[in-house]
This record gives sequence, structure tokens and C-alpha cells, in this order.
Amino acid sequence: MLMLGGAGVTGLTGYFTRTAPTAVQFLAMGVVGLLCIFGSAYFDHRTEPRDETPS
Repeated sequence: MLMLGGAGVTGLTGYFTRTAPTAVQFLAMGVVGLLCIFGSAYFDHRTEPRDETPS
């Protein structure tokens, strides 16, 4: 679900920048896509269970 949200946000970025030059649109979509990837990785890191006991 999180990945679908990121794809939706990236798609909306492309939609709202459709009148901009192609390079600007690609740059905006790339930045938003990377932010979504890092946000997903951060969320995954924060929700991963951790054992505090040594192995």
C-alpha cells in the first residue's frame, strides 16, 4: 500500500508538471520518486522488530 501511495504521488507530480519542459518534469518526478523510496525505507526500518538480547 505504501508503494502504491508513492507511485501515486510520483504520478501526480508528473501530471501537475505536464506543461513544464520535459527535463523539469523528469527532474521533479525523479526527486519525488527518490523521496518516496527513502520514505518507504525509513518506514520499513522504523517498524522492523528488534531484539535487544545479544546472539
